[in-house]
Amino acid sequence: MSNHNSLTAVFDRLEGELVVLKFEDGQELAVSKELLPADCHEGSHLVCNFTTQAQAETDQASRARQLLTDILRGS
Repeated sequence: MSNHNSLTAVFDRLEGELVVLKFEDGQELAVSKELLPADCHEGSHLVCNFTTQAQAETDQASRARQLLTDILRGS
């Protein structure tokens, strides 16, 4: 593993339009090949980084609060 926010995966195989990524612990994930770099091929090692989308989370929380307010007011 590269760091605590990323995982290393190998391009294991292509299944139609999906690429199956195999992680160090044996888990697999199928993703659209359009999401991967153009030069990626079977056997390529990839670093998968995970980040949050703070604005999306804020917007969702705001919508949830508004919905709850509407429900409690009987709107």
